[in-house]
Amino acid sequence: MYYNQSLQILERIKSAKNILVNIHKNPDLDSIGSASGLYQLINQLNKKVTLLASEKIENSLLIFPETKKIKIIEYSFFDFSSYDLFLIVDSSSYDRVTGSKKVFLPKIPTIVIDHHHFNSIKGEIKLVDTEAAATCEIIYKLFNDWKIKLNKTIATRLYSGIVGDTVFFKYLADPEKTFSIAQQLLKKGADHQLIVNRVYDSLDFKFVKLMGLFLKQMKIEKTRSGKKFVWSAIGCQEFFSFGHPKGVREAAADSFFRSIKGVDFGLAMIEGEKGKINISFRSKSVSSTRDKCVDVAKIAKSFGGGGHINAAGATVEGEFNRTVKNVISQIVAIT
Repeated sequence: MYYNQSLQILERIKSAKNILVNIHKNPDLDSIGSASGLYQLINQLNKKVTLLASEKIENSLLIFPETKKIKIIEYSFFDFSSYDLFLIVDSSSYDRVTGSKKVFLPKIPTIVIDHHHFNSIKGEIKLVDTEAAATCEIIYKLFNDWKIKLNKTIATRLYSGIVGDTVFFKYLADPEKTFSIAQQLLKKGADHQLIVNRVYDSLDFKFVKLMGLFLKQMKIEKTRSGKKFVWSAIGCQEFFSFGHPKGVREAAADSFFRSIKGVDFGLAMIEGEKGKINISFRSKSVSSTRDKCVDVAKIAKSFGGGGHINAAGATVEGEFNRTVKNVISQIVAIT
């Protein structure tokens, strides 16, 4: 048995009649995969299940049939009265679920399943495994505890989340464990090529051009403690001139901002809407020197965000140039 809460979670799902599963704000493959994997299981249990999101999702992430059925809602106005269980996955704070720090979670029974540090969401049952490479890895373990026979459909969804959160196995705290789980999912029929084709080999031209601008504007700084970091920031006007493609900030951060020789960490910033700047933090991940890595989750938390030791995010508000300058100044001072 992987988790003490496993059977309690299963019984709670079985006793519910109408279940919600969230897709978090600015979703990634782990959010989509973990929600979709649970969606498939709940369907097998002949329960009503609805996938919810607080914003429209990019087509590149709508790779599974059930993702076409995701209900986009405003949490402030949606009627939750007919639902008796909310499964909150891959989300460490309520605003990641609702899309706004001004909008709180509905008052219905909640189960939290997550792998982020500093998870602040309260739930009837709460399972947070910060050693898991992805929330999909936790759900794989839950399915094992529940003795669920994985088919190709579920295996592909769980595999996608692990692939996404590890940047195709580039960043692993425990390679042996994660590769073992990936191997089991592939044996069950996980469609590796589907993920490659639909997500990584189908990039929009403007997406790639905007990533190039990110790299062209990259700067390097040194903190008071001697750490080096790189950063780049794209304003609202530039972002929308490229068609405002989602995911480019995270892709740039994953691919380049922590991979530069001699640099300890990096941050990529985009003003997604006027006066609101989204930040992705990344640091090098080497398990044997984990204590020497920059904990970007702590940096993100100082800006009201959160995440993992080596990958985190935050949103700050204010006039673009002044706010970017303040963010960099604060990082120089506290890191």
